[in-house]
Amino acid sequence: MNTGKIINTLGFYALMQDDKTINCMKAYKLIWLADRYHLRKYGRTITGDSYFAMQKGVVPSAAKSIVEGLPLKDMEGYDYSAIQENKDNFTYTFKKDIDKDCFSQSDIEVLQLIWNTYGNMTQWQLSNLSHQFPEWKAYKQKIDDVNSKNSFNINLDLFFENYDDGSGLFVDEKENLDLAKEMFHLYK
Repeated sequence: MNTGKIINTLGFYALMQDDKTINCMKAYKLIWLADRYHLRKYGRTITGDSYFAMQKGVVPSAAKSIVEGLPLKDMEGYDYSAIQENKDNFTYTFKKDIDKDCFSQSDIEVLQLIWNTYGNMTQWQLSNLSHQFPEWKAYKQKIDDVNSKNSFNINLDLFFENYDDGSGLFVDEKENLDLAKEMFHLYK
């Protein structure tokens, strides 16, 4: 997990809004899509966050904790006072500029690509979209079980499975995916 990148990724998507305020669920889904795409192309996620399958879709764990003001092990030395959560309408506002120096060129390109492709969707459209991807579907039966817990740690290898959502972003040649997956496992 890279706490600085998570905070700045949360900021990146909030700052794309005119009022610097974004729905939390929408931000979580955009971060997931960016991490999924970057992992498939470059063998690593942008944030290093872990992911959970929950009733409303795929959720980045540390990003959610940061927005909710919950303490994390690796928070020491990071200022996340820039994130102001509004629990009444499930949004947060980013109050500072992001630190673009924490991102690689590929990070910025992917964050922007995901915004350009999915930024006009609502949180509910993105939630429904996430329900179509292999990493959520693998846990659907457990999520639907009322006697089961409400979140399940996602195996990131599921991010390497193709799914055609109409954008073409998540359909790649097996050879390329195998190389990215090998890199991911080598350096994780």
